[in-house]
Amino acid sequence: MNKKRSVLPYGDSTLSPPIKSTESEVAVWKEMQKDESNKYFNAKYQEILDEMKELKDAWEIDKWVKDAEITFKPEIGISYYAYERTNGTKFISLIAPTEWDIKKYNITFLDAVKINSKGTWTNE
Repeated sequence: MNKKRSVLPYGDSTLSPPIKSTESEVAVWKEMQKDESNKYFNAKYQEILDEMKELKDAWEIDKWVKDAEITFKPEIGISYYAYERTNGTKFISLIAPTEWDIKKYNITFLDAVKINSKGTWTNE
């Protein structure tokens, strides 16, 4: 144990010189610590808010697609197209909006969607 005493950054006996710091040094250190911890907590809080927004957006897409009319069994990873009729009903189709005249049928294209391996719908 005595061999390690020489590498300690402080004295290890009552005869060692006292550790002294001024009030101003302590105040500066405390302020720096407060700034650093505030930066961390603010950044972490913003990350959590961003994750919550992403989760909410993903949930909303999944919910409205699952509530839409689907007349086929969708496959994982395949792109499908969401539309809305003038009466407000939504449906999912295999046909892209560029492949037919949706204006002729008074249909609005909403988004391209696909189902992922977790069974949730996402937009592309």
